[in-house]
Amino acid sequence: MDRFVAGWEVKLRNREELQHLRSRRVYGGDAVTLFDGSGTLATGTVDGWDTRWTEVEIGLERVWVVPHTRPWVGKATVAVAMPRGRGRSDAVMEKLTELGVDEIVLVRAERSVAVPGKKKMRDVVDVDDDDEDAEEGRPVSGKWARWRRMAVAACKQSMRARIPEIPRKAITVDELAARLQRDAGHVAAYVASGRGQSLLHQTQYGSRQPRSSNFLLAVGPEGGFTAAEEASLVDSGATPVHLGQARLRVDTAAVVGASILLLAMEPRSQDET
Repeated sequence: MDRFVAGWEVKLRNREELQHLRSRRVYGGDAVTLFDGSGTLATGTVDGWDTRWTEVEIGLERVWVVPHTRPWVGKATVAVAMPRGRGRSDAVMEKLTELGVDEIVLVRAERSVAVPGKKKMRDVVDVDDDDEDAEEGRPVSGKWARWRRMAVAACKQSMRARIPEIPRKAITVDELAARLQRDAGHVAAYVASGRGQSLLHQTQYGSRQPRSSNFLLAVGPEGGFTAAEEASLVDSGATPVHLGQARLRVDTAAVVGASILLLAMEPRSQDET
């Protein structure tokens, strides 16, 4: 997509974008709102389109950057060992995007059943603006590309102006631990575990992090992280927490944990302090 500048025209050629306009019966003279996935919104008017719906021209009238709606300026990351089953992994991407998570990191753990490694993701095709297939409107394939499309759709559904980062390559638990060590002092990290305090208690009554902090929640596979993996993350700075008395599936745990973490960062009233 072209860069947003008030007074300019942009041409939409991406198949998903065009299908969205067509399904909503948008035609010449209709007002539309565009977003670039990085926080910039633009309003404009449809100036023209071809009869085959392969290109739509939109004249931009107003462009602005949407500030983060949450009360802190740090980054919220969920590192998750994806569950087996297309529907469940897709749900993780969709719901974490709707909640407002900034980065979704795929983790390969010892007990992982679904391993999004090189073999599984070899057919991934980027859907960036300069991608030839995307520009020509041809569908892109691959697991990462599907998740990216789902994240875009979830942003539209939740009126979110920023698409979360979804690294293409899954990382090992050792690599996640190394990341925590590298970011020590700049990230408040938690690992979903069967021990420790609840995440809700830890975020409400534990050491309060400044609003400029970054936050990371690690969720293991079915069966959880092994004792050695959990110890590695804890030794690297993560705090072990549980998400309640019930045993949750991976996809449920990721959504519940992210919800608690994001809501806990809301400003406290005078009565709560």
